[in-house]
Amino acid sequence: MKLLVSLSSYGNKNLHYLEKVVDNFLSFKKYDVTVQVHCTVPISRTDIIQTVHDSPETTALFHRQDFIREKSNYDLFLFAEYDMLITENVVDNYLHYSKNLPLEYCPGFIRYENTPEGTKYLIDLWLTYSYIEENILTIQEIDYFTLTNVHQASYLLTREKLKYLISTTEFNFTTLNGLGVETASSGIFTDWPFGPQGKLKKVVPKNKHAIENSLIHHMADCHCNLPGVNSSPEVFRQSTVTLEKLLNDLDL
Repeated sequence: MKLLVSLSSYGNKNLHYLEKVVDNFLSFKKYDVTVQVHCTVPISRTDIIQTVHDSPETTALFHRQDFIREKSNYDLFLFAEYDMLITENVVDNYLHYSKNLPLEYCPGFIRYENTPEGTKYLIDLWLTYSYIEENILTIQEIDYFTLTNVHQASYLLTREKLKYLISTTEFNFTTLNGLGVETASSGIFTDWPFGPQGKLKKVVPKNKHAIENSLIHHMADCHCNLPGVNSSPEVFRQSTVTLEKLLNDLDL
């Protein structure tokens, strides 16, 4: 299968993460991968396609024009921010469940960070609210659950789901108007509250193996470890769901 990967990168502080992400995608064995990077600072590589932009906003949005142009030339389309590690088994898992879902449903990812002790914190799921929206959603005899916060800093689409979004949504919007770069990725989902309305319902298969293969690593690990983002790591850990808790809450 042909997979088009588009990555968004801005600044030069964390280019080592971008290098690792590119290496990861080009190491895939089952997929014919093309990697495009939209960036403000390029990296020294000849095995990818790079486009240099003036602002982080355009690096995050320009992939949509690429996907529209290439919609009939690839089987899969993946967008991610520069520090999201999405392994080949995650793509395999997505395809396994996507084939059983109606067009308007999409298998989703769950971002995590690691602590030195090996605890996985699911950085978009917080204990301050009910983070599981629906505990059981049965589709074609397979149980799924849904999350209140659908952000994942990335998305993966089959050709059919991409064409569905192009034909039914304002997919090719070119400015975020202060909405934040998160909308560039998570805005495809119906439950994302900002920007043009998405048309895909994010679901996660309700079994331990599938959940573990829906996890994507935010390699900076900066929320639950020093220096912290918006709060101290201690406060963040106290208010954030761990993988162990998610599995326990789902009785898995």
